[in-house]
Amino acid sequence: MAIYPETNRTMLERVVYGDEVSWREFYDTYAPVVRAICRLSRVPEEKTDDIIQETMLRFSDRTSRFVYNPEKAHFRTYFNKIVQGLIVDYFRSVDREKNALPENFSDAEDFQKREMEIWRDAVLKQALAELAKRISNKTYLAFTMSSLDGKTVADTAKFLRMSANQVYVARNRCMAMLKEIVRQCNEADPDLKMEIEDL
Repeated sequence: MAIYPETNRTMLERVVYGDEVSWREFYDTYAPVVRAICRLSRVPEEKTDDIIQETMLRFSDRTSRFVYNPEKAHFRTYFNKIVQGLIVDYFRSVDREKNALPENFSDAEDFQKREMEIWRDAVLKQALAELAKRISNKTYLAFTMSSLDGKTVADTAKFLRMSANQVYVARNRCMAMLKEIVRQCNEADPDLKMEIEDL
């Protein structure tokens, strides 16, 4: 089963029914996305938290009417509209006479590319979290230390009290699983076009 958007579907269904744990998961998953889009949009840091809170409030207000249907639109599209609307409102409130928006809003194609990178990063974090659920902590650590954190195989093996061969096996196994998770993500949302290079 694809973790994206299926994880979103499960999480969103629980959010709609008022599950507080799911709201915390939702916030922890998507607040960094809002923060990154605000940064991309050149929203001052002191205003970003306000936009994050307002995004969550608006989504909360709409949950009773929200029906997740990826065939009509991706959640990503729906969520982006809320965030972008709040960012536009913020800039218009700063200078009502000029109705000014940042320069990067004028280059919609570049903005959309960079915004998609933000979403790819968020989905990759979800994919890594899903990978961590499927394997032992030691195997996951062997993978992350030697592939993502820049540690050598020898240092990883020494730290985890494994042989170098065991680290290589863990890396290869995890990489194959991660590629499969990412393939499912791309299948569910072809616009992502995520690629995982061998590390």
